[in-house]
Amino acid sequence: MNFKRLLKYTHLSTTALTLISTALLTASFSSSFDMINGYFIGGILPTLFKIFFVLGIVISFLGIFTFHKQEKIKTENLISNQKNVFLLIAAVLFLCSVIFSILVANKNFTISTIGSVAFATFILLCCLKEGNSHAKPILLLLSAPFPLLMTIDNNSVLIRHSNSVENMLSSVFSIAFLIYILYEGKRAFTGEHSKWHFASMLLLTHTGFSFSISYIIVYLMGTAAETTRFYQAILILLISVIAEIELVMFTNKAYPYVEPETSDSEAAETAEPQNSIETTEKTDE
Repeated sequence: MNFKRLLKYTHLSTTALTLISTALLTASFSSSFDMINGYFIGGILPTLFKIFFVLGIVISFLGIFTFHKQEKIKTENLISNQKNVFLLIAAVLFLCSVIFSILVANKNFTISTIGSVAFATFILLCCLKEGNSHAKPILLLLSAPFPLLMTIDNNSVLIRHSNSVENMLSSVFSIAFLIYILYEGKRAFTGEHSKWHFASMLLLTHTGFSFSISYIIVYLMGTAAETTRFYQAILILLISVIAEIELVMFTNKAYPYVEPETSDSEAAETAEPQNSIETTEKTDE
């Protein structure tokens, strides 16, 4: 199958599963959620959600098979192509992170927002400065506290079970975000896309959108009541939007290429002139 078509089909399949998972999770929260303990109390909807959510994760990982081993994937600077859009979302992410850290008097949450601020700054830097920069991978590394401290903060709430629905879903997103940070950093520094970069973008958007959109909806409906997690969901949504825009541009702009291999005869021909020069220098002496 054509490389571009395979990318788009994989992306569309994951997007469809994300939409279904989001709808099922929202319905599960609304009809089958025990807000006190943080568990689903039964019914077909939570089971269906788990099926489609896991399918989306599986399809995301299958994205690595859209690339051949000998091919390398390059694109133009995706972020600079849609500079204004990325600038706007990154600015909103930056401001929300700062405002939420002020509103929530919690050390772990404040440290986690340093990670989301670092990620927003990374996007801003990509918009304003093209080419390689040592600051870009450093900022991505500083983004890691967001998923890590978010998970620690959620699990430290004693009145909630550590394996509650929200904790499990946010933990899955945290893993996806850490994988994305790793391969986005490689892309930013080398200009090439690993096959895992595509898979990490799919995984991040699938897990991020499914959880954040559902939780924001049910919080506004009053089915969920954790304000801190509501703020986290907003930050997750903004990060997912950034990754989704990059993913759409990747499927449209990515092109594979194979580096030409130098044969033994070509290598020998290249070496001959050097040998001749050395011989001439010795004769002159």
